[in-house]
Amino acid sequence: MRAAVLARHCIDTSRVFATGYSSGSWLVNTLECVRGDQLRATGTVSGGVVGNRGSCKGKYARIFVHDADDMTNKFVENGNLAERGRVIAQNHCAADTPAVPEAPAPCARYQGCDAGYPVLMCQTQGKQHDRQDNLAPGAFWSLFSSL
Repeated sequence: MRAAVLARHCIDTSRVFATGYSSGSWLVNTLECVRGDQLRATGTVSGGVVGNRGSCKGKYARIFVHDADDMTNKFVENGNLAERGRVIAQNHCAADTPAVPEAPAPCARYQGCDAGYPVLMCQTQGKQHDRQDNLAPGAFWSLFSSL
């Protein structure tokens, strides 16, 4: 798909972003593992991961939006917690230092990440399995436009 788009359009390949919600988040989490070297940043709402994450390649900026009350894609049980940990390690963020709150609330940025490769977590509560239209688009754009 990327090759077809590049063949037909003038694309800044240094600004390729991927986003997804629910099963789309699972797809983005897979894409960032197998094609992470072709992505600049990704953002997901309520995702999870499958498979062996040990062979992931590339580095990218990342924002997670996930509700603590989501019973459809549980943060811990469906692997998004592990995915966050993998990206924090990959981008050399300080895993033992608390993330610092930033706008839009309730987002927080992990400290010490490699320059240009921030990792943010927006942990909501009471939204359950929702696209989070009041938070996600603005939070994603805030990150993407800063790169």
